[in-house]
Amino acid sequence: MVCIDGFYITHTTEMVEIPAQAGVDKFIPVYEPKHVILDPCNPMALSGGGTSDENMGYEFLKNEAVIRPGNYSAGQR
Repeated sequence: MVCIDGFYITHTTEMVEIPAQAGVDKFIPVYEPKHVILDPCNPMALSGGGTSDENMGYEFLKNEAVIRPGNYSAGQR
């Protein structure tokens, strides 16, 4: 277990500097959420996926990746 701990400490951790909150507040604007309340007159998708039109393209790319392993991106078919 000493070897595992030594690897973790030397290869997977890094020193970071955490700035003061005042500096963060000055750099990042105040977050004002625009989609907090669901409005039936203005529906929206809350999933991480795309629309149903885009989904067929994703399925095609997944299928191509299984059949022909390689580098596939959304713009390449």
